[in-house]
Amino acid sequence: MKSKSSLWWTAFVRFSLCVCCLIYVAEARSTLQVTLTPVDPPVTIPVYGGSFDYILDIENVGSVSDTFDTWIEAVLPDTTLFGPIILREGLELPSGGLLTRTMTQNVPFGAPYGTYTYRCNAGEYPGTIIDSDEFTFLKYA
Repeated sequence: MKSKSSLWWTAFVRFSLCVCCLIYVAEARSTLQVTLTPVDPPVTIPVYGGSFDYILDIENVGSVSDTFDTWIEAVLPDTTLFGPIILREGLELPSGGLLTRTMTQNVPFGAPYGTYTYRCNAGEYPGTIIDSDEFTFLKYA
């Protein structure tokens, strides 16, 4: 029969190995950071419709290359989710890689008036979001 100190040491070593494995796996994962920035805030759209420009940055700050999807969606003034407005699947960024795009979003005359939330997600469409960013804009009545 093992002594209490021997059992404690065995449990400690097993626990330490598990913690080391978990730390290694966590460090080897990709981490995406999404930044969505309106070019000329605050964004306001007249009653007859219009457009706005924004800058989308997605950076892989992790230690490994990552393949991911990114999608743009809007939350309408009545809180209904609209989208994806844009869906790009199978994008790849190396560790330290940065994807930057300046984009334009049109808002039609028939869009409801009120405050919208414009959002970009990165992850695995549709269910896994690694990171997202958003801003609001107003369409006048």
